[in-house]
Amino acid sequence: MPHTINACVDNVNDKIARNVTADGAFAIRWSIVMAFPTLSNLLALWTNALLVAVTVFSKKLRLTCHFLIAFDAFCYAITRFPYFLSFLLVCIRHPIRLIDCSFLMTVALIGNRTSIFMMLFLGIERCVAVLFPIWSRSRNQRKYAFWTCLFAVLLHAPFSIYQCLSVGFNAPERLLLCSSIDVVAGGGNNFMITILNNGVMGGTIIVYTLLWMKIKFASSPNASKTNKKIFNSLAVYVSLNCVCSLSVPITLSVLPSFALNPLTFYTFGQEIQIAAFLTNALMPICLYIFSAKANANANAKANANANAKANANANDAMAGRNSS
Repeated sequence: MPHTINACVDNVNDKIARNVTADGAFAIRWSIVMAFPTLSNLLALWTNALLVAVTVFSKKLRLTCHFLIAFDAFCYAITRFPYFLSFLLVCIRHPIRLIDCSFLMTVALIGNRTSIFMMLFLGIERCVAVLFPIWSRSRNQRKYAFWTCLFAVLLHAPFSIYQCLSVGFNAPERLLLCSSIDVVAGGGNNFMITILNNGVMGGTIIVYTLLWMKIKFASSPNASKTNKKIFNSLAVYVSLNCVCSLSVPITLSVLPSFALNPLTFYTFGQEIQIAAFLTNALMPICLYIFSAKANANANAKANANANAKANANANDAMAGRNSS
């Protein structure tokens, strides 16, 4: 009985490739099973794409954090698209070649690793906005957003491309289901990329803890109330992001110790991926609700200040005319 991720994946892929092409009844049953991750993946893809569209076309979502969040959602959207496409191919036809899978998963891994990296810089940007409110009106924040996105992509793209293609060219004609586990398990987890991702997660926790402490001990109640809304929106986003990003690798690292049979192992892994996809689909919805509420409050406050200033000017003008 296989006790490792590689052995379980190899066993299940070989079994499915053999049965789907030879057994029509098995193909129908497997298509029904694959429909659930396909639909949940499509939901996550659609909600992330919707968040990007709302941010691009909205006249209110113009802060740097909105741009960074939209870029993060875009990374998740391109992460989910290869999964959705591979699941769809399996449902309607048959398992695909490893070389084709490696090309699809290159896009998915770059998007996934970039989105994890973006969480840290979202926290840093919000910390700066809380500590130095003038940052929101600074032109440098646009440069920060641009270079952050570019750096995140360039940092993860080379290794992701190398990892996927090196696996794909080892056995290009091999048939399998296509997910990141087929590529990562086949090529081995790189120690440095694991350390980097764990460091980013740890840094994200530290940054958001410092942000929470700053908000908690703020001297101005009004400033504290406004900053809490900023923190709440990002806390929900990052929490769901962590659940989505960490649920699959943690589960796949723990499952082999239970010595499950390969098909049970793979089925359970698919269920965890469905949960991750659905969690991912919730993130844009929660974030949009918080952002819309925060923007409504900010606009109401700005309008109130403008009205108060106009009234004060009118009163001064009236007093001037009366004195004359």
